[in-house]
Amino acid sequence: MPPPDRPPRGPAPDRAAPEPFGVAVVAALLRTGLVPPSAEGLEPLAACFERVALPAGVQVFAQGDEGDGWYLILAGAVAVVQGGGPGVEGEVIDQLEAGESFGEMALIDGAPRMAAAEVVEAAVLARLPRGAFDARVAAGDPAAVALLRGMAGVLCRRHRQLVSVLHDLVGAPDEPPDPSLPLWGLVKASATWN
Repeated sequence: MPPPDRPPRGPAPDRAAPEPFGVAVVAALLRTGLVPPSAEGLEPLAACFERVALPAGVQVFAQGDEGDGWYLILAGAVAVVQGGGPGVEGEVIDQLEAGESFGEMALIDGAPRMAAAEVVEAAVLARLPRGAFDARVAAGDPAAVALLRGMAGVLCRRHRQLVSVLHDLVGAPDEPPDPSLPLWGLVKASATWN
């Protein structure tokens, strides 16, 4: 029997230490599919991310805000909301969970946000500021360049899908589109045909 001042020995309590932030960011980057598993130098890129912990009900950014960073969801859930405003509820266009990301267009063009992002389940986010990303790309950082290529690939796929949808809206599948339709001008302006 152990002395009274020492607890009995037995299995250690389950106190798994939380994963270090940089390790969690690297794992999240790989889960996005935007960087290949063979990408080199993810740790220095991960060091550029900022940890953001937010409770449910808080807005990450509003529609129209400056596009100043990209977010990885490490834990929790975030809704992407379009429209709305003070006193007016917007439309939820997507709900994202851990392992997903949002705000990638901000890293590429910095234009105002096309939608708001609102925390629906307490979240831990990793935010990559645009300035830090730009500096890594300008320095030729292989991980940042791989991420940029991955994001460009996603945007190209979205563009092709949009052009296809627009084409379907303005023309029958067996006929060329009617060039007098207003949407046809948008198709022509949006399509690169390569």
